[in-house]
Amino acid sequence: QSRSSAASDVYKRQNYNTAGFILALVSTVLFMFVKPTDNVKGDYNDVEVRTNSFELTETSRAERMNSTTRRIVGIVLALIAGIFYGVNFDPPQWDIDHDEGSVNGIDYVFSHFTGIYLGSTFFFALYCAVNKNKPIIYPNVILPGFASGVMWAIAQSMFFVANTYLSFVISYPIIATGPGVVASLWGVLVFKEIQGLKNYLFLIGAFSVTIVACALISYSNL
Repeated sequence: QSRSSAASDVYKRQNYNTAGFILALVSTVLFMFVKPTDNVKGDYNDVEVRTNSFELTETSRAERMNSTTRRIVGIVLALIAGIFYGVNFDPPQWDIDHDEGSVNGIDYVFSHFTGIYLGSTFFFALYCAVNKNKPIIYPNVILPGFASGVMWAIAQSMFFVANTYLSFVISYPIIATGPGVVASLWGVLVFKEIQGLKNYLFLIGAFSVTIVACALISYSNL
């Protein structure tokens, strides 16, 4: 009887996890229906760019696209980035699963970050070469970029810890949906790029579904 009770409990927890995962996907879809307004703070159509050797006014390729094309390209690129983010833990996890290294995820942070640094340096050097050593750099975002990188590094390190104690099935849906809530709040409260009743309703729906999804996934691991 105790075995059947334990099996039933495991089955229920799996159902909670599955339901939470599905709701996490639903919340992601709801976020896609939130459309930023055109009247955001600041004018980004013409940005004065200063480098060591020249000054110019640059209009990005994205700004030359119509809104529909820009949105489609953005979603496709976000999906591609999501795929890379989704597999970036696979190499250390392979070592853990095959007893090839430490079972503590935090031990892989240094090599993980070193690879990111070398990769980003290579692609930036390639970008400079393609542009004939005249890279377009926005000076105002350099220090915020460093600050963002530090915050990302802390979050990524905690991601390793979460994977160690919770497993991918638990940690990924929570960490994948949570940042959408934070980013949307910045868009509403700081940049004012999300406005209108329809957008707010989609946001409220996405937030609610995200909270329920995280609660179900967390409960499945208790």
